[in-house]
Amino acid sequence: MKTHTIEVDQEVYSALESRVRGFHDTENSVLRRILLEDNGANGASALITGSPQVPKSSIIAFVTDSKFQALDGGLDRFLAMLSWLHNQHQEKFAGLPSLSFGSRKYFGRSEREILDTAPGTKAKQIPNSEYWVMVTFSNDDKKKLLRRVMRFFGYAGTETERVLREFPDSKKRHGFDFGDML
Repeated sequence: MKTHTIEVDQEVYSALESRVRGFHDTENSVLRRILLEDNGANGASALITGSPQVPKSSIIAFVTDSKFQALDGGLDRFLAMLSWLHNQHQEKFAGLPSLSFGSRKYFGRSEREILDTAPGTKAKQIPNSEYWVMVTFSNDDKKKLLRRVMRFFGYAGTETERVLREFPDSKKRHGFDFGDML
């Protein structure tokens, strides 16, 4: 199929980004869904007005709240963020264990499910959920994983980057770099 390039302002682009569903969805597929599949005009006006699928203020409010800010270190913040995301997106959260993140399983319904794919690692239960997550990797890699998870839930790139600024960077040390696996 022949493709064309169009220019859009930042507000329209952010609205498109916020409607991306999953890892393989693109801006083109969002436009196709809005303009051709979801009753055309109504979807187009929603895109232009920029009404997001997920309230922007709620996730930013969560990470800037004093309780979140009081959490010590990347692991506690990582688990708290996943717990909050689970609470906000319980049905869609069920899809995380089936997502591909290289050969290791980062999410599961049990500790064993994760450890079987990555011997020698640790997993912790996500608070207030039935899900577990691998935790034996750097803060930088936790942020990469959160970036993919937030995109899966439909958060705009600008929101995601704002949230990730609340997570500490890794301390430089020698070891394995996940690189593009995440």
